[in-house]
Amino acid sequence: MPSFNSLTSLKLTITALKWPFSDEFVDGPAALRRDYLKNFLRGLSQLRSLHLNFEQKGWATDPGEVREAPANLRNTFSRGHQWPNLRKLSLQNMNTPEDELLFLLTNHSRTLKDLRLRELCFTPEGDWLQFFVKVRETSSLTSARFEGFFFNSEIFVDWDEDVAWHMDRGGKDAMLAKYLVHGGECPLTYENTHCAEIGSDWEERIYKSTPEFTLSGSMEPTEDEVMRTRSRSPTEPSPT
Repeated sequence: MPSFNSLTSLKLTITALKWPFSDEFVDGPAALRRDYLKNFLRGLSQLRSLHLNFEQKGWATDPGEVREAPANLRNTFSRGHQWPNLRKLSLQNMNTPEDELLFLLTNHSRTLKDLRLRELCFTPEGDWLQFFVKVRETSSLTSARFEGFFFNSEIFVDWDEDVAWHMDRGGKDAMLAKYLVHGGECPLTYENTHCAEIGSDWEERIYKSTPEFTLSGSMEPTEDEVMRTRSRSPTEPSPT
């Protein structure tokens, strides 16, 4: 068994769907509940940069439906564990309790300088607006980046009432990054949630809300993904 104790940078992408664009996950979540990944990460004592991408999230379209994800932060990180040299953290496509994510960031506030988050959902519920205010108060970031949807609740309520911020729309990503690094007033408000900006037709316009929207979880869409997005009917849910 090789030793990874001296590893300083880890970029891990995990595909957890049974087939492309399926909403059914394989046994990845079960493996996480058995603490395999948690124990592996805990042993990386020299870690300075950590990137975890679970590639796809589930999509909820019916009221009361749960936004499932292949990973929950609670099953990925050991609460209280600290990497003494961690400077960069990137998390993509996860559900997380608000207090667990805040504790993770606060516990590394002395060293963490670069934070990147994409497509996250609080479970069972939380408030991203208040969360980022607390992060600003406790962190010393020099760089930040945000992409995709940030949902306040894992339970889908209704297209007209769902509370989520689309970071790729209206420059929220850059404004939020500037706020966390330099301070000022938090750019997220309850007046610029995705529902408030788009209105009741946001289910139909979700695919048009940003030219960078990608199905694969990568930063840029492939040519095939662009064609699939253009040909999809307006009411068909996105796979991410």
